[in-house]
Amino acid sequence: MVPTNHKKQAQNSALLVEQCIGVLDGRTSDEKLEVVQRDLGEGRLEVELRIVRWGEGVGWYVQRTLPIVSDITLLCALLRRAKRINQRLSSRAGTGADAKVTVLPRRKVD
Repeated sequence: MVPTNHKKQAQNSALLVEQCIGVLDGRTSDEKLEVVQRDLGEGRLEVELRIVRWGEGVGWYVQRTLPIVSDITLLCALLRRAKRINQRLSSRAGTGADAKVTVLPRRKVD
């Protein structure tokens, strides 16, 4: 899926301009994650994450939309933190691949 620009007619008859900033592969081949910037007019911009799916006979369609909070700096910091945690967990999983885990029964608390 190639980033594109879209124009939509809003309910208040103003023209909204959308620009797809990027596209990531989803969990499956029929799913993508789009990052879209919308120009709301009067100098206001909004960023959205959209999960798009492929439907036979329909093509790509938006399944879910998540508006991004106005504090993108905080969002970026949280994503960096998530990346570090993921890297740490991945490196631990690689070192103990041969280990076996025994699950013990839990003690009942009255």
